[in-house]
Amino acid sequence: MTLRSVMASVGIGLSAFAIVAACSPGTGTTEPGDGDSSGDGDNGTGNAPGGDGDIVIGPGDGDVGPGDGDTTPGGITLNGHSGDCGRLPVTFRDFKGNGEAGGHPDFEISALYPAGSAGGTWAGAWEYGNPKGSQAYMGVDEAGCDMVARLLPASGKPTFNHGLGGQRTVSPEMWSPGVIRSVVSCAAPGTWTWGWTPPNSITNATTFNSWYTDDPAYNITIEGELPLLEDPATGISEFSSAAFFPLDNVGHGNTPGQAHNFHFTTEAHVSFEYVPGTGQLFTFSGDDDLWVFVNNNLALDLGGIHSPMTMTINFDAMAASLGIAGGGNFNMDIFHAERQTLQSNFRVTVTNIGCFVPVVR
Repeated sequence: MTLRSVMASVGIGLSAFAIVAACSPGTGTTEPGDGDSSGDGDNGTGNAPGGDGDIVIGPGDGDVGPGDGDTTPGGITLNGHSGDCGRLPVTFRDFKGNGEAGGHPDFEISALYPAGSAGGTWAGAWEYGNPKGSQAYMGVDEAGCDMVARLLPASGKPTFNHGLGGQRTVSPEMWSPGVIRSVVSCAAPGTWTWGWTPPNSITNATTFNSWYTDDPAYNITIEGELPLLEDPATGISEFSSAAFFPLDNVGHGNTPGQAHNFHFTTEAHVSFEYVPGTGQLFTFSGDDDLWVFVNNNLALDLGGIHSPMTMTINFDAMAASLGIAGGGNFNMDIFHAERQTLQSNFRVTVTNIGCFVPVVR
């Protein structure tokens, strides 16, 4: 997420993540052992349209006690996968940021690039912020194209390509509070048209490899699920959180000086049925990094530390480039990272996709 300065063309630190998918919804009726008195596993109010987004921690039965289904704000189940159609299985990895003992160099990069007024000597130290030179570097919306290779290898993990990425043209051109920007076009990595070039936000291939790989030196791995709540009238299902902090008080614990646990990655591997001509869509709105591969081809590219941005996979329009033109069942691999304080937002919306089936990669 970034802290946006209009003068420097930088983004306010928000990490937004929302998932919407078309799956068969749960009944929401009272059933024993499902996590709460209303039977929907989300603190008793999830039967309302859109749900209430509470987190259910643990694969257990919902009674009070560590690891067995306690509820905290957020809408996610931790420590297990149920395999249910209406829940997206994910793997979280919790990190510490720069400035902490054992911190990962790609997380909380503001600690590496102080404001010019605070002694920063990086290229844009006196260009970034409002007024200029007043703010530590926290990313820019315009940076991040092609930070990973466009083909997903057999390992099922993205391959590092570039630490800064290519320059994006975004819309609207000028940042405004509360306005989510979209990508218009991308330049090749390494090209930049400003008077200064932003710092790389990924150090190198070695540091990137630990983002989605178990690495005791840096991360703690926690399995979980995101609930996908469907509107039967529209065929749209969604997970949406304006405070996406699934690992509060677990893993490495909350970030020092913050009320939440920042600095984590999210990974999901599923298959779905593509039916040509049915208007199937996958939309992400949020930050920070988000890459989605379909049939091992990069279909959605929102890399980098940025304010909330949005992009949509239109399966019919992109069928040829993704190699899915004939229809059928295909893999979808999703990779997200929350790398910079101050906020975290996550929203995914999926239209007319019958179900996500977990895949082991």
